[in-house]
Amino acid sequence: MRAYGGVPIIHRVEYTKILDPDKVVQFLKSEARDARVVTMVHCETPSGTLNNLRELARVVKSEGKLLIVDAVSSIGGVEIDVKWGVDILIGGSQKVLNLPSGLTILAVSDEAWEAMERVDYRGFYLNIRLWRDVVEKMEFPYTHSEPLINGLLESLRMIHEEGLDNVYRRHKAVARGCH
Repeated sequence: MRAYGGVPIIHRVEYTKILDPDKVVQFLKSEARDARVVTMVHCETPSGTLNNLRELARVVKSEGKLLIVDAVSSIGGVEIDVKWGVDILIGGSQKVLNLPSGLTILAVSDEAWEAMERVDYRGFYLNIRLWRDVVEKMEFPYTHSEPLINGLLESLRMIHEEGLDNVYRRHKAVARGCH
């Protein structure tokens, strides 16, 4: 076991390997019973591995854990549904969405918000609780990059025009061609 930023890392999988849901649930039942959160990368850019998020979310939730997913390389290119059991989904602008880096796309479940409320952290840095009611209040805790926001809107228009199923098929075809 190693620590990263004070947080123990119990298990690590090589980035070229796809997570096996049966091994994950076995690990959670045997070696990580006390873990409260599981983190995973949905798609690893250098190797092109794509984990089965739907099945992995199912097994993580069956063990009563929160699931945080790095979907920076997959958001917009493959089907992702937070209703599968993803508690925090983190995407970025710089991969499939064809923008420079600088925007974070984030989805947070009610269960994750409740867990965050139980943490006594009042700092500003990396505190996503500051964003919780942003949409209703229209009071953003940070200055946005207007060109990136406009670029995101255009990227989303292009995806909508092509159609999500067509975008997914195109990315699948490109992935097959690279393996």
